[in-house]
Amino acid sequence: MAERATWKGPITFGLVTIPVSLVTAQKSEAEVKFNQLDRRNNARIRYKRVNEITGEEVPSSEIVKAYPYSKDQYVILEDEELEKIRASTSPAMEILEFVDRDAITPLYFEKPYYAVPDPAAKRGYVILRESLRKANKVGLARFVLRQKEYLAALLPVENALMVVLLRYPEEVRLPSQLDLPGEDLAAVNASEKEIELGLQLIEMMSAEWQPEKYKDQFREKLLASIEEKARTGAISVQPAGEAAATTEVIDVMELLKQSLEKKAASE
Repeated sequence: MAERATWKGPITFGLVTIPVSLVTAQKSEAEVKFNQLDRRNNARIRYKRVNEITGEEVPSSEIVKAYPYSKDQYVILEDEELEKIRASTSPAMEILEFVDRDAITPLYFEKPYYAVPDPAAKRGYVILRESLRKANKVGLARFVLRQKEYLAALLPVENALMVVLLRYPEEVRLPSQLDLPGEDLAAVNASEKEIELGLQLIEMMSAEWQPEKYKDQFREKLLASIEEKARTGAISVQPAGEAAATTEVIDVMELLKQSLEKKAASE
């Protein structure tokens, strides 16, 4: 079954227009979802929209969107007004500029989508994709999705043009805003020798990126436990050992040496 498009519209690239559909790159079926039941009779729990003053249920036709302008003051926006605002913005995903592929840190990445070209737009799609690949650049685009204007990064991934929604600067907490140790090793009583041992351990543990090697272990145990309880009426999961909590000074050098020895012995 084809994935339903989240957004449809043209990518504008100079004078080139490339009609595309956005489909999410995330699989929703991988998430384990629960329903809430009344323990007494296993009936599903339902939520109602009620008026906080009268306690009465409110029909959907009487529910409006309102912006909290100030304390107990709201600006109500009707659907027709929202539609006018939406119509006044460009329906296109407009590429504003291009930046180096490594210039955007993962801190700004929010959600990935694939741009799928309309049948008649494949030529322009390939030209944009391969131009980005050869230039090692990312296109920065602006478009409206679900009543919000997003900044997005367009980048080639295999045969796809990926559209990654980006966070705006005001949505991001920078490392400089946290109390973090700097690069001065002496300030934390670290040494170059410990860095060298750390590098050796990293080198010994280095591997090719193979995402298929990694599984959501909690999800697998959860599904297995659900299946077991459905079959037997009980769950027999062994608890994991607790991590040791300590306030003692840790000998990092010794731990790094032990880690190197353990890794070497396992090879």
